[in-house]
Amino acid sequence: MSANTTHKGNSKTCQQTLGLVITDGVGFRNFILSDFLKQAKQKFARVVIFSALPKKTYKDIISSEIIVFELPTTQEKGTTWFFRKAKEIAHLRNNAAGNFGIQDNLKTNYNGGSSRRAKLTRLIYQVTVKLHSEKWIGKYYRLQQKSFAKSETVKIFEQALMELNPSVLFFTHQRPPYIAPLIFASEKKEIKTCSFIFSWDNLASKGRMAGDFDHYLVWSDLMRSELLQFYRKVSKEQISIVGTPQFEPYVMNQYSSSKEEFATRFDLDQNLSTICFSCGDVSTSANDPIYIETIAEAIQTNQLDKSVNFLVRTSPAEEPHRFRYVADRK
Repeated sequence: MSANTTHKGNSKTCQQTLGLVITDGVGFRNFILSDFLKQAKQKFARVVIFSALPKKTYKDIISSEIIVFELPTTQEKGTTWFFRKAKEIAHLRNNAAGNFGIQDNLKTNYNGGSSRRAKLTRLIYQVTVKLHSEKWIGKYYRLQQKSFAKSETVKIFEQALMELNPSVLFFTHQRPPYIAPLIFASEKKEIKTCSFIFSWDNLASKGRMAGDFDHYLVWSDLMRSELLQFYRKVSKEQISIVGTPQFEPYVMNQYSSSKEEFATRFDLDQNLSTICFSCGDVSTSANDPIYIETIAEAIQTNQLDKSVNFLVRTSPAEEPHRFRYVADRK
């Protein structure tokens, strides 16, 4: 496939292709439902979306200038998991001092179970008590890469990168483990990478990134200082402060609607106040179905001062299956 096309409406001949890596529904909202693609098409002849979501998700935007490569579903090997986990726990240990979020994550990751993985986790905790410097984090990372270097997944990514020929790969999330082989393949093909730091707390309270990137886009000065603090090999020149697209679609005119249209769409009574419950995914808010059920029962048994509409927004980072039993109740 050739990227040698001229962008319509642009006086310059652009021959570059942007590789846009979408990992979940939040990334889809932030970078597909916003004006990001419109802006990207002014700078690049073509956008290739490397997507963890099904290709059919993009049926309304696929064109000669926007194509989709669906990321293969893969099972992480045990050796890859071990070195990835060692890298993450070492990172937490190395940065735990004076940081409650990281200290809490370090406690949460500990596994006292009897399974093989639980025992290996405890071994990692023992090993990283002393071996958690940036040097050791780098070693764990290289061992992680070596563990999948010859995998079929890497071969698929290398072939895709060769055919689609992106000038740069822009990752809209820096943490999912399944993007590590794509980062590795891009390094082998000498393709520049850039990552947007997903979510305001993904540096202070979460584990190590899936890999190293050439450039980082952050929300704020605070996030830049945290990135420099927690990732000491990253330089100021590699970081750009860009704000966040997290809430941009909420203020775009194309998604606006009147109160009447909104009520009709969700079958709400316009004369009542509305309670909106916004869910996290199962990893961050596992008890959401219980909260929703409790609120619904309070409404049904007239425990509130007045009648209300009750609207639930499930997380775009997961399928809403775990709420089905609540929705099916009368």
